Amino acid sequence: MNSVVAIRPVAAVIAAEFMRTFTRSAAWIFMPLYLERVRHIPYGFIGLIFTVASMAAFPFALLGGNLIDRLGSRKILLTVSPLLSIVFFSMSFLVYSEARSIYLYAAFISSFPLATVQATADSVVVTHATELDQRITAFSLTRISANVGFSAGPVLGGALSALGYHIIFAMPAIAAICETLLYWAIVRQDTRAGGVEGAVFHFPWDDRVFILVVLLVSLSWFGAGQWGTTLTLFLSSQYGISNLMIGAIYASNGVAVAVLQLPMNRLLRRIDEVLRIGLGSVIYGVAFFLYSVSGNIFFLIGNTVFLTLGENTISPVMNSLVSRMAPPERRGAYFGTLQFFNGFISPLAPLMGSEMLQSIGGHHHTFWGIIMAINLSVAAAILSVRRLRGVRERLSL
Repeated sequence: MNSVVAIRPVAAVIAAEFMRTFTRSAAWIFMPLYLERVRHIPYGFIGLIFTVASMAAFPFALLGGNLIDRLGSRKILLTVSPLLSIVFFSMSFLVYSEARSIYLYAAFISSFPLATVQATADSVVVTHATELDQRITAFSLTRISANVGFSAGPVLGGALSALGYHIIFAMPAIAAICETLLYWAIVRQDTRAGGVEGAVFHFPWDDRVFILVVLLVSLSWFGAGQWGTTLTLFLSSQYGISNLMIGAIYASNGVAVAVLQLPMNRLLRRIDEVLRIGLGSVIYGVAFFLYSVSGNIFFLIGNTVFLTLGENTISPVMNSLVSRMAPPERRGAYFGTLQFFNGFISPLAPLMGSEMLQSIGGHHHTFWGIIMAINLSVAAAILSVRRLRGVRERLSL
């Protein structure tokens, strides 16, 4: 682990992830509450906004990935981070001035494509700077850093919301400036492989095994996607949980990632990436159903820690899996393809969840039972495809 942290580009991404999630997590979690409590927007429309925002990102995943292959991740990061700062400062001003909601929606939606390109560039930086046997550890450390930030961000956001929601949206704007300076100072070596030609929207259709695997990986996020918008609205509307306590619940997730991620990597080291994703989907499904059992704050925090086991099982190996399958000169395009599928599939989760919450949210067991069934179905599909000879040969399973 120490050798991985000593790699300067990896250390830069780890630090950037912390600053990013420390500030953006509060904006992400409290945006639906601001829209519902202050702007009085219906649940279904809130889910639609998040869906449109995520859908807006998926074409930029391919564009950003291919631009990274041509221009290098450093140039892309030094362009995207300042743009994100402008977007979040705009959101803060729009909330403070109580401007028309349509302008706030536009600013919020525009942040998603930029964040997608930024995440793709970070993955390429880590892949380029590490050897294959270091990557699960490297991606785990970036994720731990992100979740340490996530654990503190919602708590701070819950407290700051009493002073004004606009402060919550100013925080990620300031962080984006700091990220820009960090990338400029540390990520000196670029990742451009050179010799990349062809269309900017190159899509690896010819790599059928990769397309099949990455599609199933993205489907797992459809099952896990009730974490966030849907769960936040459920806790607020069905259990009457306060902003501060919602922040504490999400903070328990960040703490659990930081404490449990590396021990889980050691525990699951003999299990291949695809099997881990299937197992994680099962844990997600059971944990989601348990949210229907009780609104006791201690139970909710404990169940969130349990849900985090599913997240710890799935998340680090996704990027590692893509890095194994991607040709060195096409890493941007392959990571962009992962983001493309995620951007196309995962937005359906909060849309479905918020609509279901509006119609059957009062029937807690039914609501979360359907969510559990979706996760278990995704797990069954992943484990079935894992048995295919082409998949096993490509991944050496």
